[in-house]
Amino acid sequence: MGHRANYVIVESGRASIHHSQFGALNIAVDALLGPQELADYAGELETRDKLTDDTWCEGALLADYDVRLLLLHTDHGPARESIGFRRAYLAVLRERWPGWQVRWATRDQADIVDHLGMNPENVIEDRSPQWPAMTVADVVAGLGVAYTVFNKPVTTEDYRRSVDLTESPPGLGGPHAETVLTVRFADGAIRDFSCGWDIPVGAALDTGPGLLAALADQAGHRLPNELCAGEGAFVDARTRRIWAWPTPRRRGLERSAQRWPGWTVGWHDEGLPEQAARSGRPPAPYRLTADRLLRLGARLLGAGQEQVWSCLEEHAAALRQQGGQILHQSRRPPARADLPDERAQAFLARILAHA
Repeated sequence: MGHRANYVIVESGRASIHHSQFGALNIAVDALLGPQELADYAGELETRDKLTDDTWCEGALLADYDVRLLLLHTDHGPARESIGFRRAYLAVLRERWPGWQVRWATRDQADIVDHLGMNPENVIEDRSPQWPAMTVADVVAGLGVAYTVFNKPVTTEDYRRSVDLTESPPGLGGPHAETVLTVRFADGAIRDFSCGWDIPVGAALDTGPGLLAALADQAGHRLPNELCAGEGAFVDARTRRIWAWPTPRRRGLERSAQRWPGWTVGWHDEGLPEQAARSGRPPAPYRLTADRLLRLGARLLGAGQEQVWSCLEEHAAALRQQGGQILHQSRRPPARADLPDERAQAFLARILAHA
């Protein structure tokens, strides 16, 4: 049992591979140590002669001190689950690694293997994208439905009003249950279409251009906050370009491109705010709120509620100084004794700077 992770340190052209049986649970926090402390920590771990294969590996961190590149991924925690939080987390991480390129390994171990120039055999299992085959009719039938409970559909509007802020999975009311398609039709009209997590964006795009003709007859939906959106795409019929997210973790990105001959299909990891921006709308209204970012940051660190409230009150005070108006501020709960350390405090404060 375990949550296996590799820590790879590259110095003077030599890669040393280290292993932690439960490191994947904490690897995003370990990266916040910075270049020197991270190297010291990794050096204390068990040394291995090869990477853990991607069937068993649940996280990895590569620090290449020769080219100043940091790559990491994990299957666990808010940096994996929330693209909005990941954007803010990576921004803070770059502050801890000044002068370095800091990137999320979107293809997991495959990105680590590629950077090291290793033979992927016995490390990477060549899997096609893990989404189901669907028809245009399947996608249209799923519009406006976030998920189903006991054969009863929950509409996207009802889901947005009651989204569960705990760690519930998307299919049970948790965050990021929606797949959102934004289409600019040939006449310039822009409409947003929302469906549930059981219609991945890759599966929707695999239906090909016939999807546009079907969506042209649909009324569309309101664009949600990225708290509710887990996947999406901007399909521009005028320029014949598609920008979809998130980048699939497995090989086979060319499959969707093959379904759209004459089109350009690209992938990114900036989430719904970038989708809104590409369609000509300001991204800010669709980003995670400061409160949500703080709570995800506290969950990443294991910080207490007292820390969250301190940062929120400082943020509110700063907004008032800038002339902003706080419409509602909840009462602070009784203090707890489990305050996190100063480094956790600084991390949460910096997360707020990227709200």
